[in-house]
Amino acid sequence: RGRVDEIAGIERAITEAQTLAANLEEAAALVRLSSAEASARDVLDVPGAVAWYVEVELELATLAHQLDQPSLARACLARAASLAPDRHLHAAEAPPDLVARHDAERSAHRARPLATATVDAPGAPRAAVFVDDVAVGTAPVRIEGVSGVHAIRVEAPGLLPWGRLVELSPGARPP
Repeated sequence: RGRVDEIAGIERAITEAQTLAANLEEAAALVRLSSAEASARDVLDVPGAVAWYVEVELELATLAHQLDQPSLARACLARAASLAPDRHLHAAEAPPDLVARHDAERSAHRARPLATATVDAPGAPRAAVFVDDVAVGTAPVRIEGVSGVHAIRVEAPGLLPWGRLVELSPGARPP
């Protein structure tokens, strides 16, 4: 139940940051979203947490755009596109130029070279492996995907789940 409460806290942080930004308290909103990003990174071992991490990244990108911090906005959009390339940023969520930038990041992500890696879980028989919340097999498993940031989660019977962000680069190497 504690992990679910942490995800609920991420949702509350996003809502609070939106309220702060709407009240032109952008610095406080940025602090709140930065905290939410760290929390979201810490719960990547929970199924569905990748979606929350992506939402935080998109909120950070929107706020960074509002604060005229284009490099931060681009970095957040790139992470969101890498983790959830099918997640579209809609006009009701962000200014048109940021929506266009996100679409460009999604297209750039799809054009990146493929990367492969092997995920192993020594001491964890029958460990299920997930990439960006999609089951890809049982460890050890060779994964292939578009290079970039991805969330790897490993679950094994009787053991605590494990989840982390990893950078997949062309060439075979373990995450």
